[in-house]
Amino acid sequence: MRFSFIVGTVDRVKELGDFLEGLTRQATRDFEVIVVDQSDSDIFEDVIARYNALFPVRHVRSDVRKLRYVGHVAARTAVGEILAFPDDDCIFEPDTLAKVDRHFRDDPELGFVTGAVLNLDGKPTAMGRWLGRSQDLTPLNAWIGLIEFNLFMRCSLYEAVGGWDANLGIGCRYGSAEGPDLAIRMIEAGGRGVFDRDLLVRHMDKSTTINRSRARAYARGMGYVMRKDAMPPRFVATMMIRSLGGVVVSAVRGRRDLVQYYIGTFVGRMEGYFSRDAARAARERRASAKDVRWRPDAEKQA
Repeated sequence: MRFSFIVGTVDRVKELGDFLEGLTRQATRDFEVIVVDQSDSDIFEDVIARYNALFPVRHVRSDVRKLRYVGHVAARTAVGEILAFPDDDCIFEPDTLAKVDRHFRDDPELGFVTGAVLNLDGKPTAMGRWLGRSQDLTPLNAWIGLIEFNLFMRCSLYEAVGGWDANLGIGCRYGSAEGPDLAIRMIEAGGRGVFDRDLLVRHMDKSTTINRSRARAYARGMGYVMRKDAMPPRFVATMMIRSLGGVVVSAVRGRRDLVQYYIGTFVGRMEGYFSRDAARAARERRASAKDVRWRPDAEKQA
Protein backbone atom coordinates (compact mmCIF):
# COMPACT_ATOMS: atom_id res chain seq x y z
CA MET A 1 0.00 0.00 0.00
CA ARG A 2 1.28 3.47 -0.91
CA PHE A 3 -0.17 5.78 1.80
CA SER A 4 -1.27 5.51 5.43
CA PHE A 5 -3.16 8.44 6.97
CA ILE A 6 -3.53 8.59 10.75
CA VAL A 7 -6.24 11.00 11.86
CA GLY A 8 -6.86 11.80 15.52
CA THR A 9 -10.30 13.20 16.32
CA VAL A 10 -12.53 14.22 19.20
CA ASP A 11 -16.27 14.81 18.57
CA ARG A 12 -15.78 16.22 15.04
CA VAL A 13 -18.05 14.04 12.94
CA LYS A 14 -18.76 16.58 10.18
CA GLU A 15 -15.12 17.62 9.87
CA LEU A 16 -13.94 14.02 9.64
CA GLY A 17 -16.59 13.36 7.01
CA ASP A 18 -15.38 16.34 4.98
CA PHE A 19 -11.79 15.08 5.18
CA LEU A 20 -12.79 11.58 4.04
CA GLU A 21 -14.91 13.04 1.25
CA GLY A 22 -11.83 14.91 0.04
CA LEU A 23 -10.03 11.60 -0.31
CA THR A 24 -12.68 10.40 -2.79
CA ARG A 25 -11.51 13.13 -5.19
CA GLN A 26 -7.90 11.92 -5.27
CA ALA A 27 -6.50 10.25 -8.39
CA THR A 28 -5.43 7.23 -6.33
CA ARG A 29 -7.21 4.98 -3.84
CA ASP A 30 -3.99 3.23 -2.84
CA PHE A 31 -4.22 4.27 0.81
CA GLU A 32 -5.64 3.40 4.20
CA VAL A 33 -7.07 5.69 6.88
CA ILE A 34 -6.64 4.98 10.58
CA VAL A 35 -9.10 7.04 12.62
CA VAL A 36 -7.96 7.42 16.24
CA ASP A 37 -11.17 8.17 18.10
CA GLN A 38 -10.73 9.91 21.45
CA SER A 39 -14.42 10.72 21.92
CA ASP A 40 -15.49 7.83 24.18
CA SER A 41 -18.72 7.39 22.18
CA ASP A 42 -20.12 5.80 19.02
CA ILE A 43 -20.68 9.01 17.08
CA PHE A 44 -18.21 8.08 14.31
CA GLU A 45 -19.65 4.67 13.47
CA ASP A 46 -21.84 5.80 10.56
CA VAL A 47 -19.32 8.05 8.82
CA ILE A 48 -16.57 5.44 9.11
CA ALA A 49 -18.83 2.69 7.78
CA ARG A 50 -19.90 4.88 4.84
CA TYR A 51 -16.36 5.58 3.66
CA ASN A 52 -15.00 2.15 4.54
CA ALA A 53 -17.11 0.92 1.63
CA LEU A 54 -14.92 3.07 -0.67
CA PHE A 55 -11.44 2.57 0.81
CA PRO A 56 -9.95 0.99 3.96
CA VAL A 57 -10.86 2.95 7.12
CA ARG A 58 -9.85 1.48 10.45
CA HIS A 59 -11.42 2.69 13.69
CA VAL A 60 -9.08 2.77 16.70
CA ARG A 61 -10.24 3.99 20.11
CA SER A 62 -8.04 5.73 22.67
CA ASP A 63 -8.65 6.91 26.22
CA VAL A 64 -5.57 9.13 26.02
CA ARG A 65 -6.13 12.65 24.71
CA LYS A 66 -2.63 13.46 23.54
CA LEU A 67 -2.64 13.91 19.78
CA ARG A 68 0.92 12.87 18.97
CA TYR A 69 1.02 10.06 21.50
CA VAL A 70 -2.06 8.35 20.09
CA GLY A 71 -0.89 9.03 16.54
CA HIS A 72 2.44 7.40 17.25
CA VAL A 73 0.78 4.34 18.77
CA ALA A 74 -1.50 3.99 15.73
CA ALA A 75 1.47 4.38 13.36
CA ARG A 76 2.82 1.04 14.57
CA THR A 77 -0.02 -0.67 12.71
CA ALA A 78 0.29 1.36 9.48
CA VAL A 79 1.14 -0.59 6.32
CA GLY A 80 1.72 2.25 3.83
CA GLU A 81 5.11 3.23 2.45
CA ILE A 82 4.30 6.93 2.94
CA LEU A 83 2.92 8.12 6.26
CA ALA A 84 0.96 11.27 7.10
CA PHE A 85 -0.96 12.65 10.08
CA PRO A 86 -3.61 15.00 8.64
CA ASP A 87 -5.87 16.96 10.97
CA ASP A 88 -9.50 15.87 11.10
CA ASP A 89 -10.53 19.36 9.93
CA CYS A 90 -8.25 19.67 6.91
CA ILE A 91 -9.06 18.79 3.29
CA PHE A 92 -6.62 17.66 0.61
CA GLU A 93 -6.72 19.38 -2.75
CA PRO A 94 -7.72 16.98 -5.57
CA ASP A 95 -4.09 16.78 -6.77
CA THR A 96 -2.43 16.58 -3.34
CA LEU A 97 -1.64 12.86 -3.35
CA ALA A 98 -0.60 12.87 -7.03
CA LYS A 99 1.96 15.60 -6.28
CA VAL A 100 3.24 13.79 -3.19
CA ASP A 101 3.55 10.50 -5.06
CA ARG A 102 5.45 12.23 -7.87
CA HIS A 103 7.92 13.75 -5.42
CA PHE A 104 8.81 10.39 -3.92
CA ARG A 105 8.96 8.55 -7.26
CA ASP A 106 11.14 11.22 -8.88
CA ASP A 107 13.59 11.34 -5.96
CA PRO A 108 14.49 8.02 -4.32
CA GLU A 109 16.59 9.90 -1.76
CA LEU A 110 13.69 12.05 -0.60
CA GLY A 111 12.72 11.43 3.01
CA PHE A 112 9.78 13.79 3.45
CA VAL A 113 7.85 16.56 1.75
CA THR A 114 5.63 19.32 3.08
CA GLY A 115 3.77 22.27 1.62
CA ALA A 116 1.63 25.32 2.29
CA VAL A 117 -1.94 25.94 3.46
CA LEU A 118 -5.09 27.47 2.04
CA ASN A 119 -8.14 28.51 4.01
CA LEU A 120 -11.21 26.30 3.53
CA ASP A 121 -12.59 28.79 1.01
CA GLY A 122 -9.42 28.51 -1.08
CA LYS A 123 -8.08 31.92 -0.10
CA PRO A 124 -4.67 32.54 1.51
CA THR A 125 -4.54 31.64 5.17
CA ALA A 126 -3.51 33.79 8.10
CA MET A 127 -2.04 30.72 9.74
CA GLY A 128 1.67 31.28 10.35
CA ARG A 129 4.47 32.41 8.07
CA TRP A 130 5.68 30.41 5.08
CA LEU A 131 8.75 30.15 2.93
CA GLY A 132 8.37 32.21 -0.22
CA ARG A 133 9.55 29.54 -2.64
CA SER A 134 10.02 25.79 -2.91
CA GLN A 135 13.32 24.64 -1.42
CA ASP A 136 15.12 22.02 0.63
CA LEU A 137 14.47 22.09 4.35
CA THR A 138 17.12 22.63 7.01
CA PRO A 139 16.94 22.60 10.81
CA LEU A 140 16.53 26.40 10.63
CA ASN A 141 13.95 26.96 7.90
CA ALA A 142 11.86 23.97 9.01
CA TRP A 143 10.36 26.29 11.64
CA ILE A 144 8.55 28.27 8.91
CA GLY A 145 8.53 25.67 6.14
CA LEU A 146 6.51 22.88 7.70
CA ILE A 147 2.99 22.28 8.97
CA GLU A 148 2.15 18.95 10.56
CA PHE A 149 -1.09 18.26 8.69
CA ASN A 150 0.65 18.76 5.32
CA LEU A 151 3.64 16.53 6.00
CA PHE A 152 4.28 13.27 4.15
CA MET A 153 7.24 11.05 5.04
CA ARG A 154 8.62 7.65 4.24
CA CYS A 155 7.44 5.29 6.94
CA SER A 156 10.92 3.79 7.20
CA LEU A 157 12.37 7.23 8.02
CA TYR A 158 9.68 7.99 10.58
CA GLU A 159 10.42 4.68 12.30
CA ALA A 160 14.20 5.17 12.12
CA VAL A 161 14.04 8.41 14.15
CA GLY A 162 11.50 7.09 16.66
CA GLY A 163 8.49 9.06 15.43
CA TRP A 164 6.82 11.93 17.28
CA ASP A 165 8.08 13.11 20.63
CA ALA A 166 5.11 12.20 22.86
CA ASN A 167 5.94 15.13 25.18
CA LEU A 168 4.90 17.59 22.47
CA GLY A 169 1.64 18.69 20.91
CA ILE A 170 -2.01 19.13 21.80
CA GLY A 171 -2.81 17.75 25.24
CA CYS A 172 0.77 18.11 26.52
CA ARG A 173 2.52 20.69 28.70
CA TYR A 174 4.73 21.48 25.71
CA GLY A 175 1.94 22.27 23.29
CA SER A 176 3.61 22.73 19.92
CA ALA A 177 6.76 22.42 17.75
CA GLU A 178 6.44 18.68 17.28
CA GLY A 179 6.70 19.19 13.52
CA PRO A 180 10.03 21.06 13.50
CA ASP A 181 11.38 18.58 16.05
CA LEU A 182 10.50 15.60 13.86
CA ALA A 183 11.83 17.32 10.74
CA ILE A 184 15.13 18.21 12.39
CA ARG A 185 15.62 14.62 13.55
CA MET A 186 14.77 13.24 10.11
CA ILE A 187 17.21 15.64 8.42
CA GLU A 188 20.00 14.81 10.86
CA ALA A 189 19.35 11.09 10.31
CA GLY A 190 20.03 11.53 6.58
CA GLY A 191 16.53 12.17 5.25
CA ARG A 192 16.24 14.96 2.69
CA GLY A 193 13.19 17.15 3.22
CA VAL A 194 11.52 19.46 0.70
CA PHE A 195 9.07 22.34 1.00
CA ASP A 196 6.86 22.50 -2.11
CA ARG A 197 5.04 25.84 -2.27
CA ASP A 198 2.48 24.33 -4.67
CA LEU A 199 1.62 21.33 -2.48
CA LEU A 200 -1.54 22.62 -0.83
CA VAL A 201 -3.91 21.44 1.89
CA ARG A 202 -6.96 23.37 3.06
CA HIS A 203 -7.55 24.09 6.74
CA MET A 204 -9.73 26.53 8.60
CA ASP A 205 -7.89 29.56 9.93
CA LYS A 206 -7.16 29.50 13.62
CA SER A 207 -9.31 31.71 15.80
CA THR A 208 -8.13 35.30 16.04
CA THR A 209 -9.22 35.38 19.70
CA ILE A 210 -6.16 35.93 21.87
CA ASN A 211 -5.68 32.95 24.17
CA ARG A 212 -2.78 33.69 26.50
CA SER A 213 -2.68 30.28 28.14
CA ARG A 214 -2.58 28.51 24.78
CA ALA A 215 0.10 30.89 23.52
CA ARG A 216 2.21 30.11 26.58
CA ALA A 217 1.79 26.36 26.09
CA TYR A 218 2.71 26.64 22.40
CA ALA A 219 5.73 28.79 23.25
CA ARG A 220 6.77 26.29 25.90
CA GLY A 221 6.89 23.64 23.18
CA MET A 222 9.14 25.79 21.03
CA GLY A 223 11.51 26.43 23.92
CA TYR A 224 11.67 22.71 24.69
CA VAL A 225 12.54 21.82 21.08
CA MET A 226 15.14 24.56 20.73
CA ARG A 227 16.97 23.07 23.75
CA LYS A 228 16.38 19.43 22.85
CA ASP A 229 17.61 19.81 19.26
CA ALA A 230 20.50 22.13 20.12
CA MET A 231 19.43 25.06 17.98
CA PRO A 232 22.19 27.66 17.47
CA PRO A 233 22.42 30.33 20.21
CA ARG A 234 21.73 33.08 17.69
CA PHE A 235 18.48 31.41 16.64
CA VAL A 236 17.42 30.92 20.27
CA ALA A 237 18.22 34.53 21.13
CA THR A 238 16.27 35.78 18.10
CA MET A 239 13.17 33.84 19.12
CA MET A 240 13.38 35.13 22.68
CA ILE A 241 13.99 38.74 21.66
CA ARG A 242 11.22 38.66 19.07
CA SER A 243 8.60 37.99 21.73
CA LEU A 244 9.96 40.85 23.86
CA GLY A 245 9.81 43.07 20.79
CA GLY A 246 6.14 42.17 20.50
CA VAL A 247 5.66 43.38 24.08
CA VAL A 248 7.23 46.75 23.32
CA VAL A 249 5.39 47.33 20.04
CA SER A 250 2.05 46.32 21.57
CA ALA A 251 2.61 48.62 24.54
CA VAL A 252 3.31 51.56 22.22
CA ARG A 253 0.10 50.80 20.34
CA GLY A 254 -1.89 50.56 23.55
CA ARG A 255 -2.78 46.91 23.02
CA ARG A 256 -2.78 45.56 26.57
CA ASP A 257 -4.18 42.23 25.41
CA LEU A 258 -1.27 41.71 23.04
CA VAL A 259 1.21 42.83 25.69
CA GLN A 260 0.02 40.00 27.91
CA TYR A 261 0.05 37.62 24.93
CA TYR A 262 3.68 38.36 24.11
CA ILE A 263 4.70 38.24 27.75
CA GLY A 264 3.13 34.77 27.89
CA THR A 265 5.00 33.80 24.74
CA PHE A 266 8.32 34.95 26.19
CA VAL A 267 7.70 33.23 29.52
CA GLY A 268 6.62 30.04 27.77
CA ARG A 269 9.73 29.88 25.59
CA MET A 270 11.93 30.42 28.63
CA GLU A 271 10.04 27.78 30.63
CA GLY A 272 10.41 25.25 27.85
CA TYR A 273 14.05 25.97 27.11
CA PHE A 274 15.20 25.78 30.71
CA SER A 275 12.95 22.93 31.79
CA ARG A 276 14.32 19.69 33.21
CA ASP A 277 12.40 17.81 30.53
CA ALA A 278 14.21 19.67 27.75
CA ALA A 279 17.59 19.19 29.42
CA ARG A 280 16.97 15.46 29.72
CA ALA A 281 15.74 15.22 26.12
CA ALA A 282 18.85 17.06 24.93
CA ARG A 283 21.12 14.62 26.75
CA GLU A 284 19.28 11.67 25.25
CA ARG A 285 19.53 13.20 21.77
CA ARG A 286 23.27 13.70 22.08
CA ALA A 287 23.74 10.14 23.30
CA SER A 288 21.76 8.53 20.48
CA ALA A 289 22.33 10.88 17.53
CA LYS A 290 25.22 8.93 16.00
CA ASP A 291 23.20 5.70 16.07
CA VAL A 292 20.22 7.09 14.17
CA ARG A 293 20.88 6.86 10.45
CA TRP A 294 18.47 6.25 7.59
CA ARG A 295 18.98 5.03 4.05
CA PRO A 296 16.23 4.66 1.45
CA ASP A 297 14.84 1.14 1.26
CA ALA A 298 15.01 0.11 -2.39
CA GLU A 299 12.31 -2.50 -1.95
CA LYS A 300 9.82 0.03 -0.57
CA GLN A 301 10.57 2.45 -3.41
CA ALA A 302 9.64 -0.06 -6.09
